[in-house]
Amino acid sequence: MNSIKLEKIAKILSTRQTAREKFRICKIKKIDTLDFEDVVFVSRSFANEWLNLEKKDNYKFKKINMNKDILFMFDYADKKIDSNILKHTKHRTVSLAKLMAEA
Repeated sequence: MNSIKLEKIAKILSTRQTAREKFRICKIKKIDTLDFEDVVFVSRSFANEWLNLEKKDNYKFKKINMNKDILFMFDYADKKIDSNILKHTKHRTVSLAKLMAEA
């Protein structure tokens, strides 16, 4: 098992650009396991970009030591968001909590 502790990269993983850079490095170094121990935050953008890259390159990483928030974000980032959500409601504002519950 060739793994990397992501907290050595950053404790907060938040941009698509960061995901692309780190994915490329991990792929070159033939990393197969991402260790999320001590990572405190992963944005939806980072998680979504990472999952998109895994699908595009057919290169799947095992992810370990994900806290419940990071696990939630990766699960949520893999779901399609209805970009026409405002067309389906009479209101001009939408509750983010409601959107997340419906996803």
